[in-house]
Amino acid sequence: MKWLPEKFALFADRLAIIAQGHGYSYTMLHLKISFYTETFKQQFASGTTVALVGKYSFETVSAFLALCETNQIIALFTGDEGTELEFKLGILQPTVVIEIRDGDCLISKRESVQEHTLVQSLKAAGNAGLVLFTSGTSGQPKALLHNLDTLIDQYKREYTRDLNIIPLLGFDHIGGMDMLLSQLAIGATLTIPESRTPEYICETIEKYGINVISASPTFLNLLLLSEAYRDFDLSSLRIIGYGSEPMPAWLLERLNTAFPWVSFQQKYGLSETNAIRIHSKSKDSLFFRIEDPSVEFKVVENELWLRGPSVFAGYLDAPAESISGEGWFNTGDRVETDEDGNIRILGRTSDIINVGGEKVFPSEVESALLQIPFISDCQVYAEKSIITGNVVVANVVSNSERPLAEQKQEIRSFLLGRINRYKVPVKISFVDAIAYNDRMKKIRRIQ
Repeated sequence: MKWLPEKFALFADRLAIIAQGHGYSYTMLHLKISFYTETFKQQFASGTTVALVGKYSFETVSAFLALCETNQIIALFTGDEGTELEFKLGILQPTVVIEIRDGDCLISKRESVQEHTLVQSLKAAGNAGLVLFTSGTSGQPKALLHNLDTLIDQYKREYTRDLNIIPLLGFDHIGGMDMLLSQLAIGATLTIPESRTPEYICETIEKYGINVISASPTFLNLLLLSEAYRDFDLSSLRIIGYGSEPMPAWLLERLNTAFPWVSFQQKYGLSETNAIRIHSKSKDSLFFRIEDPSVEFKVVENELWLRGPSVFAGYLDAPAESISGEGWFNTGDRVETDEDGNIRILGRTSDIINVGGEKVFPSEVESALLQIPFISDCQVYAEKSIITGNVVVANVVSNSERPLAEQKQEIRSFLLGRINRYKVPVKISFVDAIAYNDRMKKIRRIQ
């Protein structure tokens, strides 16, 4: 993976990163990586399990790339605090913890422990490793291991692009890592946002002439609801990528209407697979075909399976039951296909609510709820039932001042005209706001 720093040296004065109002060239990035590389070589040997803790910044990006250079097993923590961070460190059992704080690099060492066999195999091959944690929306987060050399080598490109991109996901998420590596590999600029509110993102797009953002449908819906896009000049935008959860058809239609000059590009990938190259059937279609030459795919009982070099090695804290003996990975994504073999993601199999044998995707019910004018946000999940096993319940954020009983009646009447009766929530609770994790995903554990 020596090719990446070499490209940084060639990009020279091109702007690599904008963070907290400061611009950093590729020469500055290359020099900082070299500085950290020498520092780390003096502190610990290659193949060390390292936890890198710090907010997404020029310093943390430089430290991460230096750890790659020195062939470490790296886990990133950009948004975890307190007990969650300690829980994940307990799973990882790092020998070294590096904390980037206010520009300083603080290195502490811990007692070494018996390494996982997957880590031992990676070290024996002389490869760097990347440990990512799943989002944990339907259970505890799991730690998974990637061959980092294989991952990075997928981004070799022979061209450059004059693009300025906002990464809305931290690089401790596979989508954020994909954005980081793919854009630095072509000499683009990453503008790291200090806030992820629609107003701040729109202000940043105008200020820096941002060309690309990649966001979840949840964020894009909040962007439309806020109407912040009307208050700023967003004409520099060329591409809005979307992924990490199913996109409702009605939302994609509204987005195309609000931003007719922008190309909307669907993204697909999981923590276990990295981002997969896909191509949408059309700009207003949710169906896509996989166009990644390194990836094989098949659909088994309406679930998508993938095989290729980017599939992870396994979990550090759980058996990898989703990987077959032939290397096929069951993504757990429920899909449908059209007559041309294109794929559409319906939702996670683990999210499905089983109501007396009938299957309900929370995203489908949420999509219907969000078409009600007075509902600005919602969350659908399962609640246990003695009679049917589970029932569908919903939390909604309403901007109406009418009596709640009237609102509930209107909600149920609206839904009954659009979805099956068994999908209509049996309980509706009005809340001030919906809680999201740091990846803008809703928690879907059964209550």
